[in-house]
Amino acid sequence: MGKLMLVVDDNPDHSSALYKGFRARGFEVVVAPDAVQALVCARRARPDIVLLDYSMPAGSGGDVYHRLRAVPELQGVPIVFITGSPDHQELERIAETDYRTRLFTKPVLLRDLAPVVESLCRSPGSR
Repeated sequence: MGKLMLVVDDNPDHSSALYKGFRARGFEVVVAPDAVQALVCARRARPDIVLLDYSMPAGSGGDVYHRLRAVPELQGVPIVFITGSPDHQELERIAETDYRTRLFTKPVLLRDLAPVVESLCRSPGSR
């Protein structure tokens, strides 16, 4: 069975593309449409990696990131931020200081994202 990925994005077209693309690469994928559902799904499913949109209803990706890092069982989970926001200084700071976190700007191509995701899933400290 493949690694479990949580995709958090309020854009159904984007989350569907990530779902299909990573399922085709052998991942099990769970999708959450907002920050609230992301936290519920993460605690329930215990994903191996999280793909996280930054700008969403019901809380930002930054809020989700900090809440996930506060849960002991989820602290080691790699997080890949995917943002369409031109103002992502907070994300750059997080990615620079947390070796388990990466930042991609939309539009993102699966061929660019997939190797990073696969590498993070294999890295020491990942679940």
